[in-house]
Amino acid sequence: MIQFGQHAELQQQLLDTGDARIVFICDGDSFLGSSYDTKVVSPTYYGKNWLGKSLMKLKQKLQVLVSYYWFLFIIASTSFSTQQLSKECYSDNQHVQ
Repeated sequence: MIQFGQHAELQQQLLDTGDARIVFICDGDSFLGSSYDTKVVSPTYYGKNWLGKSLMKLKQKLQVLVSYYWFLFIIASTSFSTQQLSKECYSDNQHVQ
């Protein structure tokens, strides 16, 4: 999972899946993946799908981090603007006296 921390394009591909469920289709491995029956109208998945579940947990963590970084960016931008505004108000008040 370290690859997703080091490669922005992998992070973006994972985040672009949105709220979609991730299923790793693998007929030979019912632990890491799932297989499904295509004979039914809505496919039924068989297997643990641990890889898909792990990717979905990682996606949730990335979504939280992205939200947190946007929050910090907005706070930093707002506090800079507030500091600039308070400096301007302070300098204006000195001229009035």
